[in-house]
Amino acid sequence: DAREKYPPGPEQNEASLLLLQNLIDAQNRDGLTEALAISDSLSESQNLTVSQSETAALLRANVLNLLGMAKETEEALKDVSTAGSGEQETVILKARTLMSEAQGLARDGDKPGATTRYQAAQELLAQVTGPGSAEGPAARAMFMMGLCAERLEANQSAIDYYQRTIRRFKASDEYLAATLRLANLMQKEGRDEEALRKFREVLRSVVRPDDFRNRWLTLKQFQDDILLAWSNWLDKDHYEEALKLAEAMPPLIDSARALEFVART
Repeated sequence: DAREKYPPGPEQNEASLLLLQNLIDAQNRDGLTEALAISDSLSESQNLTVSQSETAALLRANVLNLLGMAKETEEALKDVSTAGSGEQETVILKARTLMSEAQGLARDGDKPGATTRYQAAQELLAQVTGPGSAEGPAARAMFMMGLCAERLEANQSAIDYYQRTIRRFKASDEYLAATLRLANLMQKEGRDEEALRKFREVLRSVVRPDDFRNRWLTLKQFQDDILLAWSNWLDKDHYEEALKLAEAMPPLIDSARALEFVART
């Protein structure tokens, strides 16, 4: 643990905050449980700077939200600064909470309730995408607006949001995630040539699968999306697109498996 290199104080706190962010980005349930324990420890610390305290509160709210603890998330947000980028991050977290509620309502069959919350989340996120917004929060907000539109089955609106994300926020986690989602939607819309181009674009971004990190996407989710796209084209007898996608799979998909998909196509 890198934190053990430092005595209690600002440097150890910084190491804890960095580890906390890494665990959040990994999107692993066990990692989030560990992150919550680290967050508990930080909240009890007496030597946090003002900046560290605000960052710790924001990260804690993130962890609670990812664990599906909506009420606790709202409580944690009260400790987040409402100045500058802190305000923007708070807006994003509130929108995430609404989106989590919407997913739960959709699972329970309450489509009107889910729709209302997705629309409310989009209205919140629109506050963060303007010219004066910091790039990080703006990228997250734009991508999340696309997710809301997609879950509202407004595919063309979702495509527009993802394209705007791609144009504005190159070399970001949102750029890759939006490109993959855009490819999925284009495939659904029958825009096969464009979809294939986007799938190959995201596949070229992977050099070493073991090093892959993205706040919106795990390695397995990425692999599953690519394999599903290949399967969808195969089921529709679109063999040329399926073949070209299979050939582009390595190194995201192990070369031996990819060759099998090529042969099957």
